[in-house]
Parts: sequence; structure tokens; C-alpha cells
Amino acid sequence: MQRSGKSVVARALALLALLAALGLIAAGCGSSGSSSSSSTSESTEAESGGSSEAETEPAAETESESSSGAIAEAEAAVTKALEPVKWKPPGEPIDVSSLKGKNVWYVDYDLSIPFEQELTEGLTEGMEAAGVNLTVVDGKSMVSNFSSGIEKAIAQNADAILLGGFPTVLVKPALAKAKAAGIPVIATHTTDPGPVTGEDKGTIAAYATHSYSFPGEIMADFTASDSEGSANVALIESKELDTSNLVSAAFLKELGKVCPECSVKQFNVPVAQWNGLQSQIQSILRSNPEVNYVVPVFDGMALFMIPGITTAGKSSSVKMVTFNASPGVMEYLAKGDIVAAEVGDATVLQGWGYADQTFRVLLNKPPLDNIGVPERLFTEENIESIDLEAPESTWYTKTNYQEAYKKLWGLE
Repeated sequence: MQRSGKSVVARALALLALLAALGLIAAGCGSSGSSSSSSTSESTEAESGGSSEAETEPAAETESESSSGAIAEAEAAVTKALEPVKWKPPGEPIDVSSLKGKNVWYVDYDLSIPFEQELTEGLTEGMEAAGVNLTVVDGKSMVSNFSSGIEKAIAQNADAILLGGFPTVLVKPALAKAKAAGIPVIATHTTDPGPVTGEDKGTIAAYATHSYSFPGEIMADFTASDSEGSANVALIESKELDTSNLVSAAFLKELGKVCPECSVKQFNVPVAQWNGLQSQIQSILRSNPEVNYVVPVFDGMALFMIPGITTAGKSSSVKMVTFNASPGVMEYLAKGDIVAAEVGDATVLQGWGYADQTFRVLLNKPPLDNIGVPERLFTEENIESIDLEAPESTWYTKTNYQEAYKKLWGLE
């Protein structure tokens, strides 16, 4: 089962529509990252159809030796990130035998999206291994379905409820009902790993997610080392998405640290404008001829941008660095066509991690702050060792994660 770039766009567009309808989008919400690595910042209207631009110049070090040392640090991080992950399930072993027959509900954002299907596949496998019943609700990108799914789970006396990929703020009343019913709720893939924070305290028992900041850092390390400290970057982001802000802020902070001579221009392209990125990237490159690296924070943008880079006559002078490792974009990397680096995470394995976090909550064990989803950098250095037709987990780790989880749970 594969993720497509178009599916990422469809999901993001639908989420944007939901948030806009509820008045939850504010321009520039979260950190844009410019304050973390910039001595000056300028915002203008770009020629690219209304996207906003800000220029970030990481502050120069006073010692050239410091700069060389920083590049060496970036190169070391890249070398490590290229290697297969020596993965094992995080957390102490748990005995899940008492959970057999429990009823867990998973309210997913939209099961028409391959990425969501893969997560659900992994979650289903993990639950079945422990004899736990799983009911999956397809939210079909509609807030009313998210809420009604939670309420149905409450009516059916669910033992736990998982939320799949939508902001908890959309379903506050339903979450209050779950809390009143004493049903724990786990929120998945909407933030970085860590303990429950902010308004989620009291209604959310745990988070289960991959990292968004780590990919941002590794993309910066690659850009710095690959350019030998002389990258001129166009960073393409969507500031209305919290996850975009996490990636871009981490990228800017790391690039400011490891590449003080690099320059960054930020272009805020709202999700609703992604389908216009083919022409927008041409305009960006025409207005900024010095750009030699383009960094879309999600590779769902990339499939629109790649033809535009080619049309602009920049396919040999501009490199793309991005995140998600969607198969369609990985194919460009394998061909050596514009895409120079991709960071990705193991999706089906992540679903098993959701099951593990759920079991810990049901057993009244402390939830994990990080469920340990393997993430890896792919470049020309290792892409030939990857079989793009093989199960996605094999791109990341040689570990048999199904057997590892079963052993962790006392099933073998």
C-alpha cells in the first residue's frame, strides 16, 4: 500500500476547509521559525500568486573555524540519518493478556487517503495480535463525522478511543463527553512526540505520533553539507498548519546553527494554493535566480513543483529537499531528477505503535512520550539499496517489528 502526493494534498485541502469553516485559521499561527535563526527579516508579497515571502539570513559566525566545525557536525548528522534504523519497540515490556476482548474505537480523518489506510492497517494488525476488538470510523474529512464517531464509541461503551489525524479543538464537546464517561482518548499524528500539553490536558490521555521537527533538522543538515555551506534556499511552507510550522521552525533553527553563510527566503503558500505551485515556483525562481535549493516542508507540494522547476530550466541547477518519502517523489530521487533528499517515516509500523500506546493506557501504565517511529534520510547515497516495491518498513529498518511488538507484549 502506497501514499501518493495527491492524497496528501487532498487531505490538507480538506483540513484547511474544515479549519476555515470553524474560524480556526490565523495567518502565521505557530512559529514561522524566522526569529530562531534570523538577524533580519523582511516580508513582502511574492509574484507567486499571493504567497508571502520573508528573507532569513542566519547570523554569521566570527570564526571561520566555527563554520567549518558546524558543517562537519551537519555531515555527521547526515551520515547517521542515512543508515537503516536499529529499531526496537520503546518502553518496558507489558502483559496484554488481560486486554483480550476489549473494545477500542479509531475515528480516522479520511480512509480514502492511502497514508491513513496504512496507519489503520498497522493499528488493526497490532490490535488483532492482542485479541483486542477494533472498530474503525471513516471521518470522510467531516467534523460532524469526527464528533459522531466519538459519540458512537461512547454509546457502545468503548474501552478507549483513538483520534486519527485531526485537531482535538474540532471535537471539544465530544471529548468532554468521553471524559465524563471515563473513556481514555489518544490523539495521533497531529504534533511532535511528547507529553500531553495545553488544552489537551484533562481530555487526552496520550499522544502517539512521529516527529515533525527531526525531519526539519535533517533537511537543514543535508542542505548545509551538500552545498558545502553555500546554499541559497527557498523554503516553501504553509503557516496555517501547525505541523508545517514544526518542520520549518526546526529547519531554520538547525540551518542557522550549522550553516551561518546560508541564506533562506521563506514563501508561505497556503494549502489552498498548492495546486498552483507549478507556476508559483517558476515565479519564485525567476525573481530569485540565486536560489539553488528548494525545500517544500511536505512532499505533497513537490509533485506540483517539480514540473515547474523543469519548465523554468532549473532542473540541473536547483535541488529539492523535502519530507514524507511518498513513493511518487522517491521515484524522482531514484532517477536523480531534481529531488536530492527525502526524509520519511515508517507508516504501518507507526500503526503498531498506536496499538502499543493504547495498551499502556488501558493497563494504567505511564504512556510513552515517544512511540519511536523510525525516520530516515534518503539520498543518492542509499536510494539504490531501497526496493521501492517492497513493504515500506523495509526502507527504514531490518527489524521484524511485528515479532518485536508481540514479544514486548508477552505474546511470544
